[in-house]
Amino acid sequence: MIRELRRPLARWRLIWTREGRLAFVRHLLGPLLAVGYRTWIARNEPAGADLARQRVDARAMPYRPVFTVVIPAEDAPPALLDASIRSAVDQSYDRWELRVAARPPRSAEVERLAAAWVEKDARVHIDGAGASPIPFGGAGEFVARLAAGDTLAPNALFEAARLLNEHRGAEIIYFDEDALSADGRTRSSPFFKPGWSPEMLLSVNYLAHALIKRTLLEDIGLDVARAGPWDLALRCSERTREIRRIARVLYHSRAGAPPAPPGPEDLRALEAHCRRQGIAGARAAVVPPGVVRLTWPAGDRHVSIIIPNKDREPFLRRCLTSLLRHTGYPRFEILIVDTGSTDEATRRYYADLARDGRIRILEHPGPFNFSAANNAGAREATGDLLLFLNNDTEALNQDWLEEMVRWADRREIGAVGAKLLYPDGTIQHAGIVVGLRGLAHHIYRQAGETRVDLFGSVDWYRDYLAVTGACLMMRRQVFDEVGGFDERYRIAYSDIEMCLRIHGRGYRIVYTPFARLRHDEGATRGGVYPPSDTRRALAHMGGLVASGDPYFHPGLSHESLLPALPRRGDRPRDVLFKRHLARTSAT
Repeated sequence: MIRELRRPLARWRLIWTREGRLAFVRHLLGPLLAVGYRTWIARNEPAGADLARQRVDARAMPYRPVFTVVIPAEDAPPALLDASIRSAVDQSYDRWELRVAARPPRSAEVERLAAAWVEKDARVHIDGAGASPIPFGGAGEFVARLAAGDTLAPNALFEAARLLNEHRGAEIIYFDEDALSADGRTRSSPFFKPGWSPEMLLSVNYLAHALIKRTLLEDIGLDVARAGPWDLALRCSERTREIRRIARVLYHSRAGAPPAPPGPEDLRALEAHCRRQGIAGARAAVVPPGVVRLTWPAGDRHVSIIIPNKDREPFLRRCLTSLLRHTGYPRFEILIVDTGSTDEATRRYYADLARDGRIRILEHPGPFNFSAANNAGAREATGDLLLFLNNDTEALNQDWLEEMVRWADRREIGAVGAKLLYPDGTIQHAGIVVGLRGLAHHIYRQAGETRVDLFGSVDWYRDYLAVTGACLMMRRQVFDEVGGFDERYRIAYSDIEMCLRIHGRGYRIVYTPFARLRHDEGATRGGVYPPSDTRRALAHMGGLVASGDPYFHPGLSHESLLPALPRRGDRPRDVLFKRHLARTSAT
């Protein structure tokens, strides 16, 4: 009964903040402010005059690479094959070749279609009798795979050539995509992709339609027309030195976007990729709600769970009860860093906890400083792994700690965050985007737990610049390397700032959706952030806000916490940052 009452109370507590009131009003006005995808296309994609200018500009480029587009066309209906070929011929960039990989015997319709296109344009070839085979995709410097029926945007190869003139070292180039209706007339369901995110490639093959450097294909020895797309993407990502994203919708798929769920061949490719990365015993499976989960033995690292606390005995009791009952991973200790509790119920509870050898109470008196409390806990911890956990959290699945351990133990991973849910079951945390709402904010906040939208799924592994300190794990070595939490931050932003330092050392910050906890939010640190913390964060993060978070998409709204096309009246992140700065400077 109490928990049922907490759900609406938690919702009203969010709405009653200034930020919550604004979000609530925008939610009510959402249908009036929303911009449809068709309108977005008209505003953001090149018109005929733009394409004509691109044809002129393409000839003046200092570097004019040749692209090979390969269409695996066995059993392809002629009408679909025709649409794909036409989209290549209509490119605003001229240095390309198209290879139709359709081995004999072919239908008479496909033969006539191919012969007609070969006669019209000498850049079109068909693989088979009388034509050369396709060694690693053709003679082009970059190779792309185009499924029969799918089409390229007319500026796709121009944008790729333009990028290569700025980044000559790029070996894989990928871009956004959307779904094409069966008749090819309507586009819908765009998939806006983040910058290169190695962990997300374990959940979805968002490189399926990428341009890949031919020498890279030769190095791995796979034919782009014959290899499994996910296996090809994984193997190329392992060998490449540079992957670049074009933040434009340049591929239209009749199969729909994002790509279809994985099959058995894809799961085997993911397991093989893990083995090549030195992860022994990895198993890939499709789990509800239809997403990939990878598991492997977590080892036996000792974990120190550090929980700052002051009074709030009901929250702490609920948190510890869930940890002790719902944690299958056995090797952990709990350090409660008390910052001046005076409540008798809390002190009595501490006395009861003292009988459990896994739990220690550390006294840390003085004015509350979240960063200092966590650092104090880390100094006393004995574990190889440190887990910083708020006292208003509850574990929801038995293997939550094991899931975080397996990721934190990887040498290239610097920190790991979890999926946190409000008491009403909506998302509290699924990663942090720098620049969201002007400074940094939780993406997907208050979304449904299994949301899928134009930025993908909340149940995919993802890389971020930061994850929340409400449930944050890292190796002690990483914590010591970056110097722990910056104690100049009293309440807020120190978790984000520390993650940015970790990322700056070359480590990746990973979000896993398979470590699930409930989080009330605000009971540990309070709901009001000191102006000094916000001013310091604005000074530290201003450069990143200006350049843009690489794990977000520049074309999406920076006002909406749910990934969305910019609505009417939405302000860009630099304007939001300046407003944040002005508001904070006035306090």
